[in-house]
Amino acid sequence: MSDPARAHLLETWQTCQQAAAWLRRSFDKSPLPPYVEVNENDWDQLEALSGRFARLTDLIVHKLLRALDRYEFEETGALLDAANRAVKRGLIESTSELRDLKDIRNEIVHEYAIDDLSGLYADIYRATPLLLTLLERIGVYLEQTHDLQS
Repeated sequence: MSDPARAHLLETWQTCQQAAAWLRRSFDKSPLPPYVEVNENDWDQLEALSGRFARLTDLIVHKLLRALDRYEFEETGALLDAANRAVKRGLIESTSELRDLKDIRNEIVHEYAIDDLSGLYADIYRATPLLLTLLERIGVYLEQTHDLQS
């Protein structure tokens, strides 16, 4: 018998892994902060990094954590509830970690920091390893708790 919640979780997990591979690629190709003397190609790389960071953040926060909640028969209510459960599962240290990632994502998507792109890109560059580590922790959790592997 097929389990739709498990299938959805696995599909979402695989999508996150693909997005993470693209984020890693952009991260590896991006220049290092501080962004004082940046050429057009560097700005293009940083723009790709920011889009991929925002995409993976959205996938984890709005899709993967909620798919995990559904699979574990948790109420898929507010984002704060999902964040609190992520803390209980040992995926993040505190809800503020997830909030920080989400705040950077919001700056990217809504272009709040258009006057200080170099500062925004520096934040993205520093936060990318944290986002990738979160995804790795989720993978370990899925494998150890639910024997879910891609």
